[in-house]
Amino acid sequence: MKAKSLNAELIDLIKESGIKLRREIGKFRSGFAIANNQEYIIINKVAPVETQNVLLARSLPERVLKSYYIKPAVREFIENEREGMKEIQEYSIEIGNDENELLQ
Repeated sequence: MKAKSLNAELIDLIKESGIKLRREIGKFRSGFAIANNQEYIIINKVAPVETQNVLLARSLPERVLKSYYIKPAVREFIENEREGMKEIQEYSIEIGNDENELLQ
């Protein structure tokens, strides 16, 4: 699936789930947030479409993945990105532990 088509599918899924998508310009960390009992996904609108897709996929709450129909190609992309995110977090934890041991 092409990046722009994937982006449109992810945005449709976000809107269907009731999450508000905010596209802003500036220096901030993109991702999922809750403010005043409203769920938001915030991304930098000047980021390349491919980067936006990764951020959107990683920001989707688990309830959306379980509660809504997602086209197989889109679901595969989301699952791959979330799996990649877990691997990065595990790697970061391993590095953090090694650094702590070196500091002692």
